[in-house]
Amino acid sequence: MLKELKNLLDEFIPTHKQEVDFDNQNVEVSKYKYLLTRAIVPDVPELVSLDKITYGDLPPLTKEVVEREVQNHKDALFLVVRHEDQLVAAIICRILTDRQEVIIDWLGVAKEFRHRGIAKKMVETVVAKAENLGLRYVKVLVDADDAYSQNLFTVAGFNHRTNSDDMIYTIA
Repeated sequence: MLKELKNLLDEFIPTHKQEVDFDNQNVEVSKYKYLLTRAIVPDVPELVSLDKITYGDLPPLTKEVVEREVQNHKDALFLVVRHEDQLVAAIICRILTDRQEVIIDWLGVAKEFRHRGIAKKMVETVVAKAENLGLRYVKVLVDADDAYSQNLFTVAGFNHRTNSDDMIYTIA
């Protein structure tokens, strides 16, 4: 009897989040082949390095933060893109099921792999995953003076929120 009550309560009031799964994907972008996969702990040194290259003077991602996010499969999605075993791009997303949204926290592409469509492919993958999870929004904060990022997210279907640097993709 108690087990039936617990199952009924879990159905209506979830007490824990389920892990967000992600299957490795071989993708082709601009005639190049890449592996899009969830980040793992051995990726951490390359990810920290990519952060330094991508964001320069801004406060860096620390090894501890990256390791924690890589291992968080319940409310985060941390994806990496590899080309010939080299980590060339990554994206960190926070999954907020209670707010029906995914927030893109961080996106980086190695300099020699920029302008090939990799960032757009990662954003499209995150939007598809949000849709698959039954969420309604994907959001990202883009600096007002960052025309490149604004263009990337606009092309991917995001719209600016009024009086904000937030950009939002609404899933129909």
